[in-house]
Amino acid sequence: MNLPRLLYWLFPRLTGPSRLHAHLARGPFILLLAVLLTAGVALAQQPGDPAPDFSLVDQNGNVVTLDDFRGAPLVLNMWATWCPPCREELPLFARVNDDLAAAGVPMSFLLVNSNESQNAAATFLAEQNIDLPAVFDATREQRQALAEDVRLDQTLDVLRRYRVRGMPTTFFIDADGIVRQVAVGMVTPQAMAQSLDSIGVVWQP
Repeated sequence: MNLPRLLYWLFPRLTGPSRLHAHLARGPFILLLAVLLTAGVALAQQPGDPAPDFSLVDQNGNVVTLDDFRGAPLVLNMWATWCPPCREELPLFARVNDDLAAAGVPMSFLLVNSNESQNAAATFLAEQNIDLPAVFDATREQRQALAEDVRLDQTLDVLRRYRVRGMPTTFFIDADGIVRQVAVGMVTPQAMAQSLDSIGVVWQP
């Protein structure tokens, strides 16, 4: 939908294309409306923003929070099994994780699954030999096993908190918990190297 049609749909009181195009002929008017229409639609947390905290569980029912990773760089990936680019980039994440672990570099990857069956998502990772930490929505049994004062998030709440608009989305977070790079879509090896550099990690494709 082009801008004139979008504005005509949003503002029917303009009553006709002729009056609409008369308004659109004014350059500042177009610019102002474009800003207003896009101001609240940021794709994700922006570089320089603090990474929002969360509380989810791993497959064993252990509670995992963002604070658990404070003090070292973190690559936080929002993914789902139904998302082809998500599936395609996971081997790269595993490779980078292995390379950095072998080099003794203190950093972590964490996969946040998006609102899927925990068993199905964890089984997929195991079948693909992706041995990376992952968190999910807690099952009923896991919630019952936790203390009453433990409050857990839903994964969809976490995606909203991070303003995720597309899958996959990957956040490169420094040791102080600040987002330094955001990748929307599949991460290439070259993009991975550049984004890791933003959080103080050196890796060569």
